[in-house]
Amino acid sequence: MIKLYFKQAWQVMKQNPFFSFVSVLSTAVTIAFVMVAYMAYDLSSSDLSPEIHRSRSLYSNAVYAFRTKDNGSASSGMSYKTARALTEQLPSVELVSYQTANRPYTCEAVGGEGEKGRRRGRYVDAAWFQLFQYDFIAGRPFTDDDFTAQRKAIILSERIAREMFHTSDVAGREVLINYEPYTVCGVVKDVSSQFSIAYCDLWMNFTAMRNILEYGNGSERVNGNVSFIALAKPGQVETLRQEIRTEIERFNSQLTETTFEMRAETHNQYTFSDFFDLSPALIYTLLAGIFLIVPAMNISGLISSMLDKRYEEIGVRKVYGASRFSVVRQFLVENLLLVVMGGVIGVLFSFLALYLFRNWLLGVKVSYISTLHLSGWMFFRPSVFLAALAICLLFNLLSTFIPVWLASRKNIVDTLKS
Repeated sequence: MIKLYFKQAWQVMKQNPFFSFVSVLSTAVTIAFVMVAYMAYDLSSSDLSPEIHRSRSLYSNAVYAFRTKDNGSASSGMSYKTARALTEQLPSVELVSYQTANRPYTCEAVGGEGEKGRRRGRYVDAAWFQLFQYDFIAGRPFTDDDFTAQRKAIILSERIAREMFHTSDVAGREVLINYEPYTVCGVVKDVSSQFSIAYCDLWMNFTAMRNILEYGNGSERVNGNVSFIALAKPGQVETLRQEIRTEIERFNSQLTETTFEMRAETHNQYTFSDFFDLSPALIYTLLAGIFLIVPAMNISGLISSMLDKRYEEIGVRKVYGASRFSVVRQFLVENLLLVVMGGVIGVLFSFLALYLFRNWLLGVKVSYISTLHLSGWMFFRPSVFLAALAICLLFNLLSTFIPVWLASRKNIVDTLKS
């Protein structure tokens, strides 16, 4: 029976080419918009390698301190001592990683081989490589011994290693970072710049930065250039956030001249801009709903017009005992063929749009990167396929069910006269 419905659907398409074209195109554009919204959100929020702990991470953000008596002399950032004071006594934390901001450094290989230039880098501790999942192709990550001994150790991306040494097997070689010698202890596979937090060209041992452990500015040395990421134990993100707030209050109670402020933000809060305090998931859901429902209403109007030519067919089927459900099922299957065709085209459109406009759609907090690199697996994932299938089925129901159901409820005599 289903095979017969699809054969009939194909004949209807050939008899109504304009309707078929408009229906397929409308479906394709609609599903492309919805899929772009879905993929843009999913790629920026899901736990994906190397940022495998996004859902459990809290980031220090909006950090500043000011003079308590007159709210003056505000300074941004925090020192390492401040970061340690806020994170040493957190029962709900699994690990804490300390780092500096991602910024450009002058970089060249010792001996003059390869290219010399400015590369993006940051100072990180050993916990950074537990928080993120990097694929080491040579050497090793930093260790606690590197941290304690304040070794000038560095890890390079594969691309940078090849640019500087013409090979990726460079563990033990030396590079100059801002004209200071560092020893390469590891090389990792290139990280897509879509992962704006894990992405870098090079990572230096945190304690190799001069005086980082003691440095601090302001009257009570609260400020500096350090930030932290705290990984909550499973299911304890909000508990950890409250513990950090409590530690900030305790820390302020020990200050005499300064008030310290900081927000502990989830990955989504840190990555996406605030919009009337709505969650990013809700915003994307609302956009997808608008993109889906409005075109479905227009398609419903087209289907209602097409039904005017098929009332006689519906009436004859009902005379011969066809149930209302079987009539509705026939039209749902017929329209499903158009929706699936439009869905396939729409998904392809969404992949193309996401690739062409990736800097605009995915370039949150990575404005220093000229081009975002997207791997094939970011598009062709089971979640993307299932989302596209669900959207196609929902669009089919929204656009077809109501007009066909109303038509099937008409009296048989009235239907035959139509």
